[in-house]
Amino acid sequence: MAIAETKDLREQIQAREKTAAELDARLQDILSGIPNVPHESVPAGHQRGENLEVRRGVRRQSLTSRRNRTGNSGRNSASSTWNAP
Repeated sequence: MAIAETKDLREQIQAREKTAAELDARLQDILSGIPNVPHESVPAGHQRGENLEVRRGVRRQSLTSRRNRTGNSGRNSASSTWNAP
């Protein structure tokens, strides 16, 4: 009886882990559609022209491109960092 119960529990765990993974993917999809809230210090412009762009985020370069450009693995190296102008 214990072997059958163990098998049943294992199947239940696998099914629930699959469901959890599907729900997590769905949650991540929903969350990716929610924009970030601006910091409270950001002034609110009433029209698009009143919104002043101070800076943009950093564009990241892929590890493969870093290796090709620097000749190293891109790990723990000052020459491996790259920021957009």
